[in-house]
Amino acid sequence: MSTSNYQNKNPLGKLLRIAVCFLVALLLNFNLQAQTTVQIGTGNTLPSNTLYSPVYRFSATSTTTHCRGNILYTAAEMSAAGIPAGATITKIAFKKGNTANFVTPASNYNMLMANTSNTSLASGLAWTSILNTHNQVFQSSSFNIPNTIGWVDWVLTTPFNYTGGALEIAYEMQMTGNGGATDKFLWEYSGTSGSSASLIV
Repeated sequence: MSTSNYQNKNPLGKLLRIAVCFLVALLLNFNLQAQTTVQIGTGNTLPSNTLYSPVYRFSATSTTTHCRGNILYTAAEMSAAGIPAGATITKIAFKKGNTANFVTPASNYNMLMANTSNTSLASGLAWTSILNTHNQVFQSSSFNIPNTIGWVDWVLTTPFNYTGGALEIAYEMQMTGNGGATDKFLWEYSGTSGSSASLIV
């Protein structure tokens, strides 16, 4: 899995590539209404500071107020997890490794998804390209995460139809600056062995 980050106060920001894979949970609802949990990878590593997606916060006193990111799960990763074309994704979750949350909820959080054939994320990709290829699946004007360690759920307001191939998950967030959070956000990930995600199918 690859991740790209568009962050800080510049709305287009600088594109950064991070060679890590986050724990992600996807809820997939088949036509038979059966649901099964599937995990991509075996994430068990915490960063020393922070990771960009799905919610970026460098520290409790960070002045960052606007961030964007994009995550890619390749077709091979999706297939290895047993996620079939035609699955409807209704919920995703990322595993947080510390108790941090926002003191003041973020005023805007949007999550978007796309079916693609990408095997990596393009360097220098403009955010407008994300908006042109991804569909909004979650939106909140008062967004926060639990002040506990564990899985953080996003129940999609618009279910997403996975048609096969690669899956991309992007987000955009506006938040309070200095003093807006209790700590940095630590998202669990896999080391050098590949991506990690948990999916409910």
